[in-house]
Formats: sequence, C-alpha cells, structure tokens
Amino acid sequence: MGVILEIIKIIIIVFVGLLILMAFIGGIWHSKKEKLLQKSPEQQEQVEVGGKRKIVLRDRKNNIYTFKYFVTFKFSDGSEKEFNIGEDYRAPAYTGRHTDDTNKEFYEAIQEGDTGILTFKEGNDKCRAFIHFENDFSNHNEQAEVIEKRTEENADDQTISYFITFQCYDGSKKEFLVPKEAYESIQLKSVKGIVYKERKDIEEHSIDEKSRWKDRRFISFGSVDADWDEQTDRSC
Repeated sequence: MGVILEIIKIIIIVFVGLLILMAFIGGIWHSKKEKLLQKSPEQQEQVEVGGKRKIVLRDRKNNIYTFKYFVTFKFSDGSEKEFNIGEDYRAPAYTGRHTDDTNKEFYEAIQEGDTGILTFKEGNDKCRAFIHFENDFSNHNEQAEVIEKRTEENADDQTISYFITFQCYDGSKKEFLVPKEAYESIQLKSVKGIVYKERKDIEEHSIDEKSRWKDRRFISFGSVDADWDEQTDRSC
C-alpha cells in the first residue's frame, strides 16, 4: 500500500511539474511573438469583411465576463485571415472594476461585406496583430418614410430581388436592396427609424441615383437607437 501511495505522489509531482513547465514555455513563446510583431512593419491592404465571431469567457469566482472579438478579412489574393480586434469585460458594480464596451461598439459596427483599408502587422510565424480598419462605409440611423416598394426578376437565374425606397426628412430619397422578409413586413407610408450603411464616397462612386442601392446596406427598419455610436452620421 505504501509503495502505491509513493508512486501516486511521484505521478502528481511530475504532472504538476509538467504543467508549470508548459506554462513557462508558453509565456516565453508569447513574449517572443510579441517581440516579433513589434519589429514587423505595418501593412495596409484593401480588404472585405468575410465574417466575425466572439468568444465569451466567465470568471465564475468573481462573476466577470470577458468578450473576445474576431473578424475575418478577405484579401485581394483570395486569402482569408482572422484577427482578434480586441476584448471587453463586464463586471458587477460590487467588484469595483469598470465595465468596458469600447471594442463591442466597433465589432457591432462592422458588417459582413464591408470593404476598407486594413492596417495590421504579421510575423514570420503567421502571428498577426490588428491595428485599425478604415471602413469604406459609414453608419446611419435616422427617421424615414417608406414611399415605394418594387421587385426585380433576374432573367439568368430567375431569382427575385426586393427593393424599398425611403424618403428622409430633408426630402432625399434612397433605395435599398432588402431581404424578402423585410420587404413583406415593411408597409408603405410607415415612418420609423432606418439603420443602414452607405459608402462614404457614394456620390463619386455612383453617379446615377438608380444604381446607388449597390453602395448602401440595409440593416433594419424599426425605431431610432439613441445610443448609436457617436460617430454615426444622422443626416440623410
């Protein structure tokens, strides 16, 4: 019996030692990656947002939630690279820690299909760091009235596209390609808040108003969100 206990003790000691060694090696490797990235030059490329996801971690002891945000960008050569764009945490008031949602706002503002200039660093071992994304599209959130609905059939594949035109309070009219569900649920003459994206250089990019729907992204039609990003352009 005594021999078995001694063997178990040795196994436990070896196991704990391996865990400590692995943590030590991991720390050295992480530090090496950080140094490599610091020495790597900044790169800028025109990209498209291919997808995004987030991971939620919970510290059960302190009841603190950590949110890690990831965005995948498509490059001109056809490759796709995922970047950790930041993380936030939420903590109960009694912990005395401040809740930070800075990266959440940026993460939620980016939509799949957005294009823009990505600034990043990338090391030789494929480690990479996100620095900034200058979106070609700006966010808008304002009151508008539904004045026209139409459909368009694609002769090639026989699919149907759905369009809705909204009139803003300044009198301007903007047409959007919308999902079928939105087309069926949104009624003519409805006046609500519309949330959408529009190319910052839309007037230069699309001279004809009839084709500008290609440079707009419909997000939702409901109520105006007063807590929208401070950088949102509320003019129509």
